[in-house]
Amino acid sequence: MRLLETASASVCSKIVAANPQFADAVQGAVTEVIDDINLEVRNKSTDHAKARRKVRRLKYWKELREANVHAAARAQNFEQTVLALSILAGCPIETAERAVLNENPGVVQVVAKAAGCSWATVKTLLLMTAADRRMSRTDLERARENFEQLETQTAKRVLEFHEARRNERTVASPPIAPTAPASSEALKDRFADGIGAAAS
Repeated sequence: MRLLETASASVCSKIVAANPQFADAVQGAVTEVIDDINLEVRNKSTDHAKARRKVRRLKYWKELREANVHAAARAQNFEQTVLALSILAGCPIETAERAVLNENPGVVQVVAKAAGCSWATVKTLLLMTAADRRMSRTDLERARENFEQLETQTAKRVLEFHEARRNERTVASPPIAPTAPASSEALKDRFADGIGAAAS
């Protein structure tokens, strides 16, 4: 999945550089292709199926909490982490996957804040080896300050704005839980650019 994200970003940037007027169309088309491939990978993955059963069971018994995201991230269990994060944030799994894999720490911070996570969990998400971020102590401190300044309601609005924009171009797989509320001005463009770069 990480290889796909990296390769698609490279392909997208080359096409856009040659045809800047088609930037939105190119990004939408590449996102759709990557989503289709990722969906197929997920459907064939035994790890994903196992994680999905566990997370669904927790959700059914109303026992899904931030602690589940934290524990899964700490164990480097990518499938369980993104599934739990997706449900708690009320966003499609594709968004949670890209947030965790994105080199830009701000993207996962927005999703985690919308999910009601604390800094301790966000730090664990940022240090997951799947993303290969290699953040220094200074990077983490800066990320902590940004995360603490971010309002939960703003994060939810940014997520909804992103999903509305994304749905105009392509149809995402349905979220396991209800989607997050309203739209926002503050972080929506930066979030969309970060997610878009990972998606493309």
